[in-house]
Amino acid sequence: MVDDDNNDGGGLGYHSKYRFYSGDVEVTPWKPLSLRFQYGQIRNDTRIPIIVPTNFTTTDSVYAEKGMSYEVGLGLNLDVVQLSAMGSKFENQGSFAFKIDRARVRAEVPVVPTFSLVGEWNYDKYYEAIYTYGDYKAHRYGPTSAGTRTDIARLPFPRPRIPRGLFLSGGGAGGRASAKIAG
Repeated sequence: MVDDDNNDGGGLGYHSKYRFYSGDVEVTPWKPLSLRFQYGQIRNDTRIPIIVPTNFTTTDSVYAEKGMSYEVGLGLNLDVVQLSAMGSKFENQGSFAFKIDRARVRAEVPVVPTFSLVGEWNYDKYYEAIYTYGDYKAHRYGPTSAGTRTDIARLPFPRPRIPRGLFLSGGGAGGRASAKIAG
């Protein structure tokens, strides 16, 4: 996709060009196994004249970015469990250079045809080349479920009674868990 914008109306002299290219390949070498590969490239260049406030001269404000993304994933779909894992990297060079690394692991066990128990772990690492105060690492993990409310009512085991207004949360960088009762 290419988007080329110009706005010379009213003497603005604004010019922007955005280009995005991406390709995905998914291969199934064996019935329950799937492999996925992705590559993407983004380029964004923007230019607009500005007035320098210290001496009232004009100059161009230029914002240029070049980003590349890579992703690799695999899935294993067996009758009793579905496993998936992926890793990705996005690197941006230019006016605001940064990198993002991601990893995901997920296991899903079907209980009934429309309801599953899920366990997953997600890792994100974001770091900037110039301004390091925005850097972070995050680990998110825990159990969850996938299905609809009516499916939960038909589960073959008793449901736990959780008082109304009780919120449970866990995970995070320190691995702490907490419970909070809403007023």
